[in-house]
Amino acid sequence: MRNPVFSVIKALAILLVVMTHAGCPSWLSVAAYQIHVPAFFICAGYFFHAATATEEYTFLKRRFRGLYKPFVCWSVVFLLLHNLFFALGVMNEEYGNAAGGVLHPYSWHDFCQRLWSILFNMSGYDEFMAGSFWFFRALLVSSVAWLVLQKLVRKCEGLNSPVRAASAIAAMSLLAALWLVVENLRMTGVAQGGYREIMGVFFMAVGYLLANLKVVPRHWKDRAVAGALSLAVVVIFAVYSPSSMAWRPSLAGFLSLPLPAIAGFVLLYLMAEGICALGGKTQQWFVYLGDRTLCVFAFHLLAFKVVSLFVIAAYALPWNRLGSYPVIHGLEGAAAPFLFLLYTIVGVGLPLYVRHVWREYTAQHPVEVRVVLNYMVRGIIAIAVFIGKMLWRCVCGVWKGVKDAGETAKDFLKAMSPRDE
Repeated sequence: MRNPVFSVIKALAILLVVMTHAGCPSWLSVAAYQIHVPAFFICAGYFFHAATATEEYTFLKRRFRGLYKPFVCWSVVFLLLHNLFFALGVMNEEYGNAAGGVLHPYSWHDFCQRLWSILFNMSGYDEFMAGSFWFFRALLVSSVAWLVLQKLVRKCEGLNSPVRAASAIAAMSLLAALWLVVENLRMTGVAQGGYREIMGVFFMAVGYLLANLKVVPRHWKDRAVAGALSLAVVVIFAVYSPSSMAWRPSLAGFLSLPLPAIAGFVLLYLMAEGICALGGKTQQWFVYLGDRTLCVFAFHLLAFKVVSLFVIAAYALPWNRLGSYPVIHGLEGAAAPFLFLLYTIVGVGLPLYVRHVWREYTAQHPVEVRVVLNYMVRGIIAIAVFIGKMLWRCVCGVWKGVKDAGETAKDFLKAMSPRDE
């Protein structure tokens, strides 16, 4: 029977992700950044099982289908809409993030380069509307690296047991991350340098160890002690040495991440067990959200714009404030500190609702959807054929020019020949 606890853990983690992006209070944000993303990697490692070549192939197939495919589809959609967002005012060159950074419309060269990066490097996505898409790449690369390391390490004498192999991989990944941070290195070919991917391997190893060692407390007294200790670790590190899965951390940030991340996962686990004990609609809602976290990951920043429209109307702000990322900053008034709750509700609920409506529609109108997709494919093919014809004409024109120039040069040299004289 399927264990719903881990679906609830992922639901709690994605709620923390959305809240941190929604501008929640700093004390909550600092604590959440230590927990939410590592929890997804730990869950991935917890359920890893690929003992045979067939299972390994299935694992990789599911990872590419579940991570690479939606990443490419959704990144290309945002890429196509980027300049339209500027035309509509959803983004502008005056307002951007809280640090003052803004984006600009893409030229044809920018578009082509980003499309290339999306397809072959899993980068190039829109930094504002798809700012959380790095997670797709990090989880995919970490999963492939974890599988390869599992096969290599378990061939070594003395490391052929699951626990020993996972412990060795955890140690190696931490040492590799330390080397990367201390020497300010970058992993060639991996967008943003590879630190997140290396730490992803470490947290997958942690999840695998938790699953094999079965260290989850069962007695209520042990759970209470584990929960209290985990909460204390998260709070202490959040106050004195906060950290996150930032792609370019300081040495202190790297050293401060593993312990509160693991403690935070234990805390989420205990909370998830409590929610599952309640049962009913509460558990069903969290399980529903936990099984659809990628949709929320992909579209919660776009859903924030709906709330920003309401804020602009309520505060009589200029329209271009809609370009603020990820939410509108610098608001004052009694309601301002609580707007993150509205952003969170819409950031989670709207993508799930749109996904539900789309699934319902495609279930009832499969032919119409197929027709639309066919027209889209035909349009893309027609554009590709047109571009190909234009390129062919250019090549033919250049070749004809070179050929004519060669004939002219030949006639000129012939006319200059002293033999004729």
